[in-house]
Amino acid sequence: MNAFIALGLIVALVQPACAEFDKFDRLISYPGKTEVPCPVQDKDTGVILVIGQSNSGNHAEQRMASQYPNQVFNYFNGKCYQTSSPLLGTTGEKGEFMTPMADYLIQFGVYKRIIIVPSGINGTKIAYWKKGGYLNDMLMDVLDKVYSSYELTEIVWHQGESDFLEHTSAEEYKTSFYSLLSTVRHSENKIPFYYAIATRCSAPWSPDNVIAQMQRTLSSYDDNIYLGADTDSMVLTSERIDGFCHFKESGQFAMSICEQHISSTQGRKS
Repeated sequence: MNAFIALGLIVALVQPACAEFDKFDRLISYPGKTEVPCPVQDKDTGVILVIGQSNSGNHAEQRMASQYPNQVFNYFNGKCYQTSSPLLGTTGEKGEFMTPMADYLIQFGVYKRIIIVPSGINGTKIAYWKKGGYLNDMLMDVLDKVYSSYELTEIVWHQGESDFLEHTSAEEYKTSFYSLLSTVRHSENKIPFYYAIATRCSAPWSPDNVIAQMQRTLSSYDDNIYLGADTDSMVLTSERIDGFCHFKESGQFAMSICEQHISSTQGRKS
């Protein structure tokens, strides 16, 4: 055999496997991911769907690994995996806030086990997620798989940057928000829905823009809709790795601590 051909075969054999993505650009395979048995859900098990755009996915500065590897699980496509960045089921290959959020929920006694269902898609408007939007069918498929084994305990929504950039009207954002909400909840079970104020991703930007103003009006205790992290004010431009949008490590922890605090004082565990 030609020496160069032989060397090429050896190199191909020792090269690590690459990340794989689906048609929605969700990460579906990544080197080193370890499948583990999925836990049985009980009253001490949180099942948290995380949706939105890039800051709800694997686009932050610091990759994370759970301090509770036997208690925190990354759920994707009917299977469970040990939890570490990047998470399967969402876009990107970097860090995220969901892993430290789950750790805080366990640390502060909100749950004993956490199953994270990451499903955010980078760069998406809210209209893509509403009923009839191109991501709604994807989301319904995610929920069908989840509901075959589990009941959601919380939904976390971090999105709005694209709508700020594209000048979505306040009324259009509100209509899409409630359309999305109606599709992710059982009609008989108003699952706590935590959303962020999230519009900061470009310059020029102002905190009183129409999307942020609308987001501030969406909370409704009676309807189990809660304002979670105001990342527009919590995560400054200097705390974003690209100067405008994606979180540095400090932003990841700020988001995770805020969501843990809101979840532990309101909603299902109040």
